[in-house]
Amino acid sequence: LTCGRQEVKEADGSVRFGGDSRGPKCLLRSMMTKVLLIEDEPLLALAVSDALVEAGYEVCGVAESATAALALAAQHKPELAMVDVRLVGDRDGIDLAEELVMRHHIAILYATANSSEVKRRAKVGDWCLAKPYRAEWVIAALRIVERGRDDGAMPIPTGLSRIDRR
Repeated sequence: LTCGRQEVKEADGSVRFGGDSRGPKCLLRSMMTKVLLIEDEPLLALAVSDALVEAGYEVCGVAESATAALALAAQHKPELAMVDVRLVGDRDGIDLAEELVMRHHIAILYATANSSEVKRRAKVGDWCLAKPYRAEWVIAALRIVERGRDDGAMPIPTGLSRIDRR
């Protein structure tokens, strides 16, 4: 169900994945949920990106900094963002997530080794997936975020917790 992927390095240092535009399979890509992956560890970003594509998501880009993430969000209009807390540059993922929600109304899944910091500071996003995680946990977590709720229809994956703002 996916087109051929080609990694394209943008001038701002971000990476996006594109496919060729031939054939009916490529028409299906426009119906896939677009995910922006914000992760400063390149090997982890590649592994997660591959898992997301295999699960039927369109990874519209990978960013290691807030600047690159904002540029990709403006260009590709993703529905979901998977956000690490520690990023390259002077901004972190928690501040970035607030701006992504404010500017682009993107659903947020934090994926970080800093879960306690997310739970303490995050003003947007309802879910946090603790590192280290497995690919199937990421997919399950994104499906819950995509649905906008946990209605009990899907099991909560290991490492996923709700951000309680009481």
